[in-house]
Amino acid sequence: MTVRAHETGDLPAILAMALWPWTDIVETATATMGDVVRLTAENTVANLRRRVMATSPLETAMEDALLASDALAQDLDRRGSSWPNMRTEALVALNALILQLGSAEPTEQTKESGLGW
Repeated sequence: MTVRAHETGDLPAILAMALWPWTDIVETATATMGDVVRLTAENTVANLRRRVMATSPLETAMEDALLASDALAQDLDRRGSSWPNMRTEALVALNALILQLGSAEPTEQTKESGLGW
């Protein structure tokens, strides 16, 4: 069974666009791309934290997705390719994050920038 990231079409455009690089790299990363996976995940979470109001479930989902992506990144660097379950775990965690973002509220900074929803 192949796991893919959920579609982000139901999310506000600014959140969907922020997630695309992360979901793409988790789905396609190959040998020695661990640093790219790790940096993409970290940058995306930093961007999301500026854009959405923090809630405990959302923070948990972001941390879980970061940890799962880091495990995938380590596996890619160590073995040169990932075991299918590492990629699956990262995608499952990203899917949980996407679901949490569906009820996220924009920060004041996001609203002031005209990027609110």
